[in-house]
Amino acid sequence: MDAEKKRLKLDVMIPLFTHTFTEKFDEEQEYLVAEKLVEYRDWLAMVAGEKMCEDYHFVLMDTPLARQDIWEIEKHRFWMSAHDTWQQLQKTGLNPSSYDLVWSMWAWKNIDDAKQMYGGGALLGPDTTPFMSFSVSRFQKRDPGITMVLEHEAQHTYEMLFFHTGQKVVTELPLDGFPHADFLDTFLEEMLRREPGLFEPFMSDEEALQHRRGGAKGWPGFTLQRAVNAWTHSIQPKERYLKIAERFGQIVSIPEVEVEPVFASFTVVTDRPERRVVLPVRIRFRGEHVPGVRITGRTTQQVVVFEEDSYYRHEKIRMPKKECWSVGWEGNGYYVGSFTVSKETKSIDLQVEGPDFAYSFTIPVTYISAVTEENSPGEPISLDGQPIDDGQVELVSPGGSVVYRLPVKDYGDATLKLAGQGQVQLKLSITGRYFVPVWKGEVNGEVAAVKIPYEVLKQARELYVRLQLPKEQEKPFTLGRLSLVGTRYV
Repeated sequence: MDAEKKRLKLDVMIPLFTHTFTEKFDEEQEYLVAEKLVEYRDWLAMVAGEKMCEDYHFVLMDTPLARQDIWEIEKHRFWMSAHDTWQQLQKTGLNPSSYDLVWSMWAWKNIDDAKQMYGGGALLGPDTTPFMSFSVSRFQKRDPGITMVLEHEAQHTYEMLFFHTGQKVVTELPLDGFPHADFLDTFLEEMLRREPGLFEPFMSDEEALQHRRGGAKGWPGFTLQRAVNAWTHSIQPKERYLKIAERFGQIVSIPEVEVEPVFASFTVVTDRPERRVVLPVRIRFRGEHVPGVRITGRTTQQVVVFEEDSYYRHEKIRMPKKECWSVGWEGNGYYVGSFTVSKETKSIDLQVEGPDFAYSFTIPVTYISAVTEENSPGEPISLDGQPIDDGQVELVSPGGSVVYRLPVKDYGDATLKLAGQGQVQLKLSITGRYFVPVWKGEVNGEVAAVKIPYEVLKQARELYVRLQLPKEQEKPFTLGRLSLVGTRYV
């Protein structure tokens, strides 16, 4: 294959956690997330399209994330770590480590007792998989915030690709490797020494230098970030991207007409019987949008004709005047279709017909149903208390306890529900011998829900639950009802 006609292709897993304990996304927000991914895909094609491209594998995770599912770095300060993401995906049967990059997004709204610790962060996941995670609050069509965080954290994942294939990531001069995204403001003088007028007409050289580290002005955010991130790709020889394929991704040919379903596959994890998904398609000829193309999508249940749409380009965001960076700048359109998928949907088949080209694609669809069931125990297997007439149990002496055994199936999530009256401590064991405290509190007629740590759940075939009256507590505790609510992913 001619070196000029080949490039690196990466498979990127993008899980979107649509429902956390602070926020839940609707279909309109999911559409805007997809639109922002189209915008980023276009930007990458402009700045590195002759060197690198990406396939996005989109995962919609509807199952709610509880407080315990997201890393609480310090009191009331949260961030979704690689461990959190891998755990949530692996319990459904998905393996993030089988992809080249993992970009995790989670719906979030700051509330009084739960704030995001970072907008986003990047680090290695298990098996040295480059990973980044960022919270996504509700946003409007013209809001650049999600794109700014996505672009910056994606740069960090590219740093990992270079570093883990034996190539340099640089934080200081000379610029003989891939520049670290957190140090780009220190390289502004070197950028302008190499290419005077780099940021015109957005800003003059003198204005740009005021934003270098230690300069008169702070970093202006998205307006300058987009240009310097583009510049980091422009100075890299293609050979460095191709070398990444020794460990990540693969080498592919560069087509003249790029017809790209933005999502190469869909995975849906949900408790709904059916689910709407949005599939954008980019069509570019020499970088520019091709209008008037007919795209038809088919599932076993539907035939969908795609419609043209366009994303908003922020008018103050100017790219440096480079040929490869200006390609497609005026062509910001795309095509989009909306499908209802269910357990029966195995794929979305696309037919793309242009003025002098025709393509067909099959987009695999994996639909994972979250099935919830509730199990209640029978008689207690150990009792240091006093049963009362209606079958309930009363713990009367400090330290008194009752133990139940509950069967555990192949649950990915499980919660103990407890009803009663009074103070109680809850302990768990998977053997019936050594019990670990997991919760202590007061129940006043309402049902208390205690999530079972997944580390415990994945080892258990049965769960021993001890309810114990705290030793310092003299008032009795009356157990009304105990049950295990488990979720299986099928």
